Amino acid sequence: MEISSTRTTLKSSPSLASSKVKIYWRKFRGCPGLGIILALISGVCNVTCGTCFKLLPCMNPLQLLFYSSLFQTTVFSVMIIQTPGPVLEDISELKYLIIHIVTGVIGTNTTYYALRYIPLVDCMTIVFSTPAVIIILERFFLKRRIELFNVLTVVITLAGVSLITKPFTSFSNYDDSQRSADHVIGYILSVIACFTLAVYYVTVQLMKFTGPSVVSFGLPLLTVIVNPVILTISNDWSLHDCGKDGWVIVMSSVLATLTQLFVITALKIEKAGPVSIARTTDIVIAFIYQSFLLKEKIQWTSVVGSVLVCTSVGLISWKKWKAETYIQEKLQKMDDVTSDDYLLQNSS
Repeated sequence: MEISSTRTTLKSSPSLASSKVKIYWRKFRGCPGLGIILALISGVCNVTCGTCFKLLPCMNPLQLLFYSSLFQTTVFSVMIIQTPGPVLEDISELKYLIIHIVTGVIGTNTTYYALRYIPLVDCMTIVFSTPAVIIILERFFLKRRIELFNVLTVVITLAGVSLITKPFTSFSNYDDSQRSADHVIGYILSVIACFTLAVYYVTVQLMKFTGPSVVSFGLPLLTVIVNPVILTISNDWSLHDCGKDGWVIVMSSVLATLTQLFVITALKIEKAGPVSIARTTDIVIAFIYQSFLLKEKIQWTSVVGSVLVCTSVGLISWKKWKAETYIQEKLQKMDDVTSDDYLLQNSS
């Protein structure tokens, strides 16, 4: 009887249950290539969310982002409530958090607003060239040295973006001046999104003690506050029947949330380099959606420009991955030497 009661106590112990969860989490993290798989899934969710915005041309993108951010705010607020400890551990990081949230809102709004004017592939490729801009910003914010390799990748990225935007031929078609003007607006918005999102990602590196749930919560919260004000001032609210449009809105909200969650989990499991390389598939998926779902024509300049941007991002990610691996191996060797010296001292 005593043995059975002891077993019952062990099974019902909360600490034992939490330890089982930790064991399952370790097994989950130990799955080979899991971080890469999650990064690929987040890419599919991201491009599919952008496609949902393209499928609703009559609705203002800011209104769609409001619905999506409302859903994200609910999800991330639950995560923050369930996370123990203070919300902001280091008050000195508040300024970086504010910059992070503001630039994130600007970057997200301009990204999805650009989809009104330019093809899906062009918008995704320009925004995806953010790593090249981050190299420049890291020089000023983080005081990191720019090498010849970094200059080369930035030049490749600029060449790719120039092929996509075609800045010297945007107004050459006078027969369709309105369409050319729309394209210029879309490309300008995409470039603004690229630079603001670069600041958005750099500020993450400056916040050492702020949790990922808090960082993720700020962007949708400010979007929920700002976008309704803009829509009300511009009188651009639009209500649709709960038919196909309603399902598209729900799907875009869920996909935007899953994109954030999968990226955060992938970065916890895998290094940033492999995750960034895996996210280059966003461009491939965008090509597939644009050709078969949106039925939009793809120009050869967009294809070549996308290849150049993906090559540049891949090289940047590979270089960072190798540098991180080298540092980890060096630290591991130092730990091994220290442990060997300790054993020798104890044995003597």
